[in-house]
Amino acid sequence: MQADPILNALTKSGHLKIGSDPAQRTQMGKPFPLVLEPADGEFTSFVVLQEFMQQNHEAVLKASSEYGAVLFSGFTVYTG
Repeated sequence: MQADPILNALTKSGHLKIGSDPAQRTQMGKPFPLVLEPADGEFTSFVVLQEFMQQNHEAVLKASSEYGAVLFSGFTVYTG
């Protein structure tokens, strides 16, 4: 995959990396959905992900538009 400014914006912090999913497909030469997962063990909590989303919402919106969907995988989410 060539350098993509949207992916660079999302991964530049070093906290996220491009991941994959068994259901992922290629649409128009791009992965669908775009899978983002923690790149380090400290970035797995939902609270930290929420803070990242607040700071990078424009890049996430652009990625959703460009790739069709963004799937965040590998984050700990507690329910109940």
